[in-house]
Amino acid sequence: SPNRSWEFNVRMNGYDITPDPMGYPEAYFTPPMEVVEKIEIIRGASSLQFGPQFGGLMNFVLRKPDQSTRFTAETLNTVGNNGLFSTFNYIGGTEGKFSYTAYYQKRVGNGWRENGYFNTDHAHLEVTYAASNKLKIGLEVTYMTTESQQPGGLTDQQFAEDSRQSTRERNWFSTPWFVPSLSAEYLVSPKTRLSWKVFGTIAERNSVGFMRPINIEDDLGNRQVDRDYYTTYGSELRMSTDFKFLGLDNSLASGVRYFNGHIDRKQNGVGSNGSEMDFALNPGTEYPRDLDFRNVNYAAFAENVFRFSDKFLLTAGLRLEQIESSNSGRFNVVNGQPQILAPISRTRSFLLAGVGAEFHVTPTTEFYSNWSQAYRPVLISDLTPPATTDVIDQNLKDSRGYNFDFGYRGNVGTYLNFDVSYFYLNYADRIGTLTQLNSNGSSFQFRTNLGGSISQGFEGYVELDAISAIFKKSRFGYFSVFASIAFVDATYGDFVTTRLVNGSLQESNLKGNRVENAPRKINRYGATYRYRTFSMTWQLSDIGEAFADASNTLEPNAAATTGLIPAYVVQDLSASFTFMKKYSLKAGVNNLTDERYFTRRAGGYPGPGIMPADGRTFYTTLGLKF
Repeated sequence: SPNRSWEFNVRMNGYDITPDPMGYPEAYFTPPMEVVEKIEIIRGASSLQFGPQFGGLMNFVLRKPDQSTRFTAETLNTVGNNGLFSTFNYIGGTEGKFSYTAYYQKRVGNGWRENGYFNTDHAHLEVTYAASNKLKIGLEVTYMTTESQQPGGLTDQQFAEDSRQSTRERNWFSTPWFVPSLSAEYLVSPKTRLSWKVFGTIAERNSVGFMRPINIEDDLGNRQVDRDYYTTYGSELRMSTDFKFLGLDNSLASGVRYFNGHIDRKQNGVGSNGSEMDFALNPGTEYPRDLDFRNVNYAAFAENVFRFSDKFLLTAGLRLEQIESSNSGRFNVVNGQPQILAPISRTRSFLLAGVGAEFHVTPTTEFYSNWSQAYRPVLISDLTPPATTDVIDQNLKDSRGYNFDFGYRGNVGTYLNFDVSYFYLNYADRIGTLTQLNSNGSSFQFRTNLGGSISQGFEGYVELDAISAIFKKSRFGYFSVFASIAFVDATYGDFVTTRLVNGSLQESNLKGNRVENAPRKINRYGATYRYRTFSMTWQLSDIGEAFADASNTLEPNAAATTGLIPAYVVQDLSASFTFMKKYSLKAGVNNLTDERYFTRRAGGYPGPGIMPADGRTFYTTLGLKF
């Protein structure tokens, strides 16, 4: 799904930033891109070091303190259309045994659509202390606060008339986010390193608004208030070492992890009838739904790299998981009587394995392949019935499966980079809902494991600098082209569904249907021109059509939550110029041709309905570094 990070293990500098990777893995917080040095995507056998997720690890690596100077500072200030203003300010350096970085960013704007105001503040501090030539201790503290107006969704007719319009001016969203972390690194020997991290998250997810289907007009009455409170903490100890065994060079990474996550969920509160961001309840009222969730996770992992020769290496990984989940609280209040959910507690343990291989054809090119098991734990939403009449399968299992890929990648000189591969994802025991009948003929919804899906296809990436390839050097600059092409075939296997028709159950099967939100093509093409300190990049994104539901509904419903998501083509243009070494000027236009498109039909918040993508926007950034 384009709006979820649920299939990834999302971290920053190696520690968790989501509320609960095992119960509610939603990345409401991401760091500003101005301070992100790189984004690591680790898949295959190596991803089992970090978690069991199907998508692997996505780790935001922030810029580290400058070891060569006592003090450096940077400011980047951006203005754009629709009232956009952003300021990013950074300091860092090294003083004796101490290294430090700190940044503050503020972003404010009115958004491309009506009722799209946002105001976000980010702050981060990192201090490291080199206690000796073997021991380094670090502290990181990150805080974010947001104030975001949600314009809501649109019906298909409204989108066709004017995709910038909004029929929701009273919907607001806020996510205060505080993430502290302590770390220590110790060099046991030149070949062995220990690292230890302790981390936590104290955060909220708050929303207020009129949340009925988008084809129902806002009645300007009392709004619905929903609030989540997240309190999580964890610790991870890792060791890496190089050693020889049976004459082979080996590298071993191993470790243990503990995580404790608590979510206090309060929903369906009766708020004010105003239009401002106000999460207070009406006096004398309480939240009808008040639930407590807790996940405790223990894990141990080990990965060994066997180097059989300079050309061939094999990676084997294991991960042992234990998850303890509990759910309790009040589901609703009807006529003054609380409806209490029967407490749910589940404990399960399992072992996951993975293996990967590389064969170097030349010093700069290689064949590679990976096979690794994965799972998606039963989430909080899976354990919470939408209604008290619904039933959760007592034997509900975690979704399990595996990833496989085979490819060829590398570079030729400095002018050609490429990576082509085949991938296969088996996603078994997917969770869904069946309509069932009681003995008295009444119906209820039964949530259980229904079946699986297969996603497979081909991906290819190539980047070519023809001028460097032919002329080696050029007085007139360098011109490179790139293409990233993916063909995806994501379909359901045996997946039973039922519905109630005239008092009797009608059974069908999703087998052969395309998985929702999975276009068959995801292609990007572009070109970059570089001359000294000036560069310009053009990119075109060509995305195929997709379905919003597993039934592959073509015609949209009245609330625009199901139906086809059409294909679209979007172009972006950006340029940058550095002068006098410390000044920089950047500018860009996103959605150059003002394409009107959307990638989502939201079933709930921040919709419901079609969520239009932004039309043409532009920005200019002036930077100073000293």
